[in-house]
Amino acid sequence: MRTRRAGWRLGQPRQSPGNRNRGLDDQVKAFQERPLAAEYPILWVDAVYEKDARRRAIISEAVLVIHAVNLEGKREVLLLA
Repeated sequence: MRTRRAGWRLGQPRQSPGNRNRGLDDQVKAFQERPLAAEYPILWVDAVYEKDARRRAIISEAVLVIHAVNLEGKREVLLLA
């Protein structure tokens, strides 16, 4: 039986961040270059505050989130910045 702790399976070799994130750049590029609908009747603009550890200090930074509902009624994330 395998157990999990903090997202890692015990007994599996650790991966470097570069190996874990391989392919992430391609996914981000595809997200940025995807076609958007011509109209969005409903649009939300919000900010989410995330904690970030930099130079031994924890700071709170806002992440801008824009999402909308297209004419088909599907919700889409338009921007994360």
